[in-house]
Amino acid sequence: MTCTTIGKEIVRGTICRDRWNITVLVNHSGPVPLNRLSHLWLSIDWNPDTGNRAVELVLRSQTPSSGGQVRFNGPDGPDRRTFTGDSQLLLALYGTRASGGTAPDVFLDVVVDEEIRQSIGLRVETQPQTDVEAGLDQLQAELAIAAQPTRPTDPAQQPVWDRYARLFTDARALADALPAIPPADIPAVGGTVTARPFDMEEIKNHLRSHGQPDRLAETKAVGRTDAFDPFRGHWRGDWRQKFSCPPAFSVCQDHQWGDTVALAGQPHLYVQRVRLGDDSRPYREGAAACTALTEAERDLTVPAVNLINIQTGVIVGAVGVRDTPDSAGVVAKRPHVGFYVGHGRLLWVAEESLSADGNDVTYSVFYEIREGDPVDRPLYTIQGFELRWQRDRNSIQGDITTKAGQYLKIMTAEERELERQFRDRALQPGHLEQLYYRRQLERLTPEDVTAFLNNPVTSAAVQAYLERLLEFVTQQKALAEAPTGPRTAITFILGEEPEDAANQFYNSARGFFTVNPAGPLIANLHTLVEVRDYLSNQAPTSPWGEINIVVHANEEGGMSIPVAAGGENITRQLLQQAIAAGNFAPLTDARVDVRTTLRIRGCALGQSQAMLTLLSTAFGGTDLQHPVVRAPRHLQAYSSRWTGTQTNITEVEEFPVEFWLAGWPGAVGQQPTRATLVQQFTLNNPGVALDWDAALRGRVAGVTQETRSRTFTYTFAFTYPTSNPPTIGTTQAQRLAWLRANSSFETDIQQFGHTVDDYAWQIAVNIQ
Repeated sequence: MTCTTIGKEIVRGTICRDRWNITVLVNHSGPVPLNRLSHLWLSIDWNPDTGNRAVELVLRSQTPSSGGQVRFNGPDGPDRRTFTGDSQLLLALYGTRASGGTAPDVFLDVVVDEEIRQSIGLRVETQPQTDVEAGLDQLQAELAIAAQPTRPTDPAQQPVWDRYARLFTDARALADALPAIPPADIPAVGGTVTARPFDMEEIKNHLRSHGQPDRLAETKAVGRTDAFDPFRGHWRGDWRQKFSCPPAFSVCQDHQWGDTVALAGQPHLYVQRVRLGDDSRPYREGAAACTALTEAERDLTVPAVNLINIQTGVIVGAVGVRDTPDSAGVVAKRPHVGFYVGHGRLLWVAEESLSADGNDVTYSVFYEIREGDPVDRPLYTIQGFELRWQRDRNSIQGDITTKAGQYLKIMTAEERELERQFRDRALQPGHLEQLYYRRQLERLTPEDVTAFLNNPVTSAAVQAYLERLLEFVTQQKALAEAPTGPRTAITFILGEEPEDAANQFYNSARGFFTVNPAGPLIANLHTLVEVRDYLSNQAPTSPWGEINIVVHANEEGGMSIPVAAGGENITRQLLQQAIAAGNFAPLTDARVDVRTTLRIRGCALGQSQAMLTLLSTAFGGTDLQHPVVRAPRHLQAYSSRWTGTQTNITEVEEFPVEFWLAGWPGAVGQQPTRATLVQQFTLNNPGVALDWDAALRGRVAGVTQETRSRTFTYTFAFTYPTSNPPTIGTTQAQRLAWLRANSSFETDIQQFGHTVDDYAWQIAVNIQ
């Protein structure tokens, strides 16, 4: 900004003289852009003010037929404006012809009482056309570097990362140097100006927090994919900034905040693209006039980007793009670093300017605040201050000036109705089409989702979504209630004595967990009840973290240990019976909860989701604090190499082994022909490029085969009200036909290469 002050004594009269003092302040932003509007602030103060005098501003080209030319208001606007009495207002200048050289060739003459009291030189420059989309791409790429948790190894990226890291460093130093800041004058949307104080303690605590042990702002921001969502949309309002000359001026501004989305290839980085700009038409006094402008009158020429690393909680931003990157390779005109204060409340530190030696910086520190009624008066307020910072002294130089703005959300009738329905808990298909609403829904409480469900729902898709959402947020609530912090791990290697004493699988697993311990290693238990009792009788300071159980298993959900001593090896049915009979009581929430992981390290058990669910219930009960159960879908394998008498382990490994399965009814000796098995393997494994015939002949390197004999039990039960029982039939054939038509059981068993006709089915259909 260039500030020109004109102070003159004005004398009128012939026989007697009248004397006045006049002060004229003219504040303009430098070169006038060609074919675009820029702004000029004018302040006129007469003393005394009798209201009968005038000041005229005249735009005069040095060379009328060539060189620079400027008009007021637009390309066809006047070249002079007259003002009577005291005035304070923002004027619009429009460059209609570019200047002929580097020197000013257009003059703004300040005429008082028909006398030119001051001439202010202006130049008209051709402004580069801003490609907003290209600028957004540039800023996005830069912020992806700045948000990395550690300094990049690429030398070209290091100066960029250093620049933003230095902003965080300066923010910590600023916190110690900031004095009390006077309230900021906020030009409210209603047309008034409201003074609002700063919460200096809150500001200082957040500015100090980056990289510190408490990580105040970043801890709150971790996982917040919705950090920028409250500001999404089109906002328009009044921006007011104080300068030494004049005391303050305002301008209408547009902000268009887009959706927040994950960066392609970097899903931990969430980015929001923003477009903004000053009003390019003549200034209209007051925020109420700003928000009255229509969609067609928008002027969004400045790109801006906000970015959050949801893994670390680091927030960075940038506004504007340089014509060429600076010496550090930074393309942003105004690099930012951000601090998450709360939902709808962000604190930023923005580098406004930087001296050539990097020592003197002009910083803005400001809040972005989402407030007001979301339907009737949605508001977005900026409240901040600006200062000069001297890095070598860690000190503030000169005065601190405040700045503020308030913007009203400009909404179509459809957008406003969607917002009203959301507020009133009436979910519509249109809500599900927008990330903005879906992220809000996913953070609701179970009670809030129930309120949506209790309202009339006209769409089956919305009903299904809300039912799934209720289950999800209920689980999220349980997760939030489970204690966080360090937890204890433990590992059990099971197996039955004496036959498993020399088992290579268990011995190699023992070697692996000896070299790679996951908590205490327990190898003298041989039933699931013993494992449960051991976990119950120990007393960790918090629930168990990871429970590893190494045991032979299979894809149907079987495990090669009994539930209790003397029993058969575990199946889903046997475990279910033990739970129902009270022979396998769940652990308390103080021992296992939703943050506990029960990891079964046994072959292919992960293919039986039903067994994983049952194990979670067995150990954790039916409340929401049951543990997460994981198991491999492939074969689980271990290897180890020992020296001496198995006292020195030289090499260990844990690895999965891919496998494919086909089956047949009857004993091992009733194996089908190789051609039949080839057909089964081909049908069961579409897309697997393996010569099944050669594999069955043992002629494919690295592929071996193993034949196992196991008993399978399938149970299908259907319950119907007695008031309307289905027609099933009484014969085996009729019931089988009904089951085939009304259930998925046939598809379920065919995954193992079986068919219904292979078995003598015991078919039970319960009607109650």
